[in-house]
Amino acid sequence: MANDSLTITLKGKYRKYVEAEAEANGAASAEEFVRQLVHDDQQRKRKALDAELLAAMNEDEANDIEISVEELEGEGFCAALARKVASSQETPAA
Repeated sequence: MANDSLTITLKGKYRKYVEAEAEANGAASAEEFVRQLVHDDQQRKRKALDAELLAAMNEDEANDIEISVEELEGEGFCAALARKVASSQETPAA
């Protein structure tokens, strides 16, 4: 099995900052604190996408969006839907 870890070296003020924030936030280690930051960032992005998709679905002029099986298999539901919503919101050139 391949090693799935990533090593990041922080020096000086950056290391001190991460260590201080880890302690202040109750993390067991700097590594745990960084993992939580990454997780929080992923959650923020998911929530933003959900809000954008929900807003698009609730628009008065919402159109049906068709997603093919190939699109689902190729890029997944959320990515395909986000792309379709974005392209449906583009204004055609006059």
